[in-house]
Amino acid sequence: MAISLRLDGYEVLEAASGSEALERAREGALALVLVDLFVGSERGDDILQALARACPSARLASMGQRPGLSSALAREGRAVHLEKPVQPGDIIRLL
Repeated sequence: MAISLRLDGYEVLEAASGSEALERAREGALALVLVDLFVGSERGDDILQALARACPSARLASMGQRPGLSSALAREGRAVHLEKPVQPGDIIRLL
């Protein structure tokens, strides 16, 4: 996914954990924050909420494989939820 977006000219920051994502978010303004709801042992929902506080101007999105399961922020209308499999075009449309 990240490779496809980079080939289309987008700058992509990746993180393997919630703490790394927060660290990366502090590096500069983000247009979009996309979090997988299942990130190892961490809850993607908690990560997305922390990133929402750290990046108040960023568009928020969660993604997951289970139909009907979305982030709390998506259920509140403050984020978009994408069901896997997610394609680069799905992400580009959010920008």
